[in-house]
Amino acid sequence: MKAIVIPQPGQCELRHVSEPIPGKGDVLVKPLVGGICGTDVHILSGDHLGQYPIIPCHEMAAEIVDFNGIESDFSIGDLVAIDPNIRCNTCEPCKQGHLNLCIDSQAIGVTRPGGFSELLSVPISNIHRVTASPDEGAFCEPLACVLYGLNRLELIADSDVIIWGAGAIGLLHMQVSIRQYGCRITVVDTNLKRLKKAQQLGAHHTVLADQDLSAGLKHLKPDGWPVIVEATGNPSVFSQLISHLGRGGQLLVFGVYPQKAEIQIQPYAVFLNNWRIIGSVTYCQEFAKAVEIVNSRELNLKSLTSDTITLDQVPAQLNHLAGGASPGKIQVNIQS
Repeated sequence: MKAIVIPQPGQCELRHVSEPIPGKGDVLVKPLVGGICGTDVHILSGDHLGQYPIIPCHEMAAEIVDFNGIESDFSIGDLVAIDPNIRCNTCEPCKQGHLNLCIDSQAIGVTRPGGFSELLSVPISNIHRVTASPDEGAFCEPLACVLYGLNRLELIADSDVIIWGAGAIGLLHMQVSIRQYGCRITVVDTNLKRLKKAQQLGAHHTVLADQDLSAGLKHLKPDGWPVIVEATGNPSVFSQLISHLGRGGQLLVFGVYPQKAEIQIQPYAVFLNNWRIIGSVTYCQEFAKAVEIVNSRELNLKSLTSDTITLDQVPAQLNHLAGGASPGKIQVNIQS
């Protein structure tokens, strides 16, 4: 079968590989749509946890092909979203409910074969029925991450939230913050086209990240924001946004930064302002809720995709992204 393989950092190619043989408790699925995530780019660059060689893609919707002898309420041909995170459920973090901190976790598309392939073996416990379209279903995984991150904040109706970054993740944060929490959202980005999309999707204010950014933000909120969501993964952004966090404010560090990136922060400012700086990695129990939201179609997900490509175009696209390009959210029609 055809699959995208990253054999080692810096290399990505379309290969013919052996079809997967499902293990005990696994079912065989046919990936239909997969989203390219920043994690895939980090894996290609050698800057993320994982193993090589690897077939990337952990954001996907797929069709069930074979149950491998397992009795199930699902049927062959059902459309499903794949929860890529496989937790051990026996380590201390898992037993305490912190599944995202599992010591022995594996992840489809990171430590075991992922969705950029014609066939894929996955645990039956990790599939969820999708009634939306395949391209919407592929947003279940990033949405689950967003739900977990926002759940870590103390949000109330009419909270003023500033989201740094108007890519697909930032706009997911924005839509969930508005629809699930009733927040007022300001979005910051360097790209006018993305800011226009943020306005169309419900942003209360948008601010272009140019030389007038600081003055513009101080005009909107002289005493700083009570909640900031960082959704860029850009180290240079961090020192800029921290200056706009108000006293008693909460900062959600959601973007995936390079492992060796460093930032400067004044501990005294954290102390004096009683700041809460919160990390967010994957999710715990939020995947099922994400599927429910996707199936309800209450979020505008289709507008988040900037382009759709075929499987054979993935190596060039990943290399393009690894080189610093930022074209927006790319989805892959895997069977085309």
